[in-house]
Amino acid sequence: MAARTHSSGSTTSLQLLLIGMGFIALVVGMALALTWLMPSPHALPLPLWSLLAGGAGMALGIWLIGMGTRVGQWARRMDRWILDHATAIEGDGAWWGEHRIDRGTELRQFEAAVSYILGTLTPRTPLILAEAQAGRARLASLLCLLVTLVAGWWSFPFGPVVTVRVLWVNVHGGHRTTVGQRLDELRGHPPRLPWITPRAADHALATMELKRYPPSAALYIGPNRDPDHPLSLTFSPDTAHDDCWLFTAHDLPILLHHDVSDIAADFIIDVDSAYDQLTVKPRPRRM
Repeated sequence: MAARTHSSGSTTSLQLLLIGMGFIALVVGMALALTWLMPSPHALPLPLWSLLAGGAGMALGIWLIGMGTRVGQWARRMDRWILDHATAIEGDGAWWGEHRIDRGTELRQFEAAVSYILGTLTPRTPLILAEAQAGRARLASLLCLLVTLVAGWWSFPFGPVVTVRVLWVNVHGGHRTTVGQRLDELRGHPPRLPWITPRAADHALATMELKRYPPSAALYIGPNRDPDHPLSLTFSPDTAHDDCWLFTAHDLPILLHHDVSDIAADFIIDVDSAYDQLTVKPRPRRM
């Protein structure tokens, strides 16, 4: 099986956005401040207020540029820490302050929506330890919510739709993954797929063709609310999912959601001949 990943830890777009906004704020602030030196027919308060506004704009610009450079450092620091403590993480656990970190420890990532009339950017924060960095997680969530509420609506026609989705994700805790899944990504060793039979793959390909899905479509394996049947099967029109692994099995593209990657290998995907549909069943245990 061939596999590749969509890394959930990339913060490049957030860095570029913060630095770009910082330069804009810096330039606007300098322009406002310079008006204080220009002759004005008005009374003193107008140029004085322009000086104060310009100083605030320059300070904001410097802060945003600084944040943009630090975001990348935070992301690299987290990845470096996970790799440096990989043996302990896969054993009895590594310690982050007073918090024990193992493969199942939850990481969170928050998203913001910033529109520019013709499109919407959705940059993400670096990965944050949900419990050990709870304060940083709350601050990141709040900042992303505020940015999205102010700047997410203004593209046509998808700005409002993307904004509502991003707000929903952040209100419900952001994008979630685990330290173990991030370690697998960094090492380049993806989790194992559930076993999919050749006839199930053929059935899925035929179904997508019958329903006229685009060539980029894939079988999507995600979480199910029913604890007795933890995997759900649907079809995705494309494979651009940052929270999924992308595999190919029997020429069938398969998206495996991070939330079920730790248990996926315990199941088999086959065809239920009675209903002519795909089904998931537990893999028999070896005695």
